[in-house]
Amino acid sequence: MNLAGGQSGTDSITMGKIMASATQPTTPAELMRELDTALRNDPSRSEGITSVFAFDVAGDAGGKWWIEAKDGTGAAQEGQHPNPDVVIYVDDEILVRLGTHDLDGGEAYVSGLITLEGDNSKAMLLAQIFGD
Repeated sequence: MNLAGGQSGTDSITMGKIMASATQPTTPAELMRELDTALRNDPSRSEGITSVFAFDVAGDAGGKWWIEAKDGTGAAQEGQHPNPDVVIYVDDEILVRLGTHDLDGGEAYVSGLITLEGDNSKAMLLAQIFGD
């Protein structure tokens, strides 16, 4: 499922602008929709990255999403990818805090708020994708 909702590529919203706006995402689904738009409109978010990141999100607003980055192009999708490079296990509230820059990914990992399966070094690339 394409999270962009069929919108044209003319929408110039980037994650940085979203994070600076008054309306920040409050659920993982909102976060992933906004991230999908940012990835489609800002090639620098995926420049130099060729990876698939899967998110297994627990909680009331949880679900499964994945992000595919292909050196300058990218998209966020709902569902489960058959062969991700890394899987990030996280609670819904923690993912939103990460996506809105309220929580640092490294701190979340060290404190056990997220766990990883697969190529852990790939998870470090998410800072670029999330617009840090």
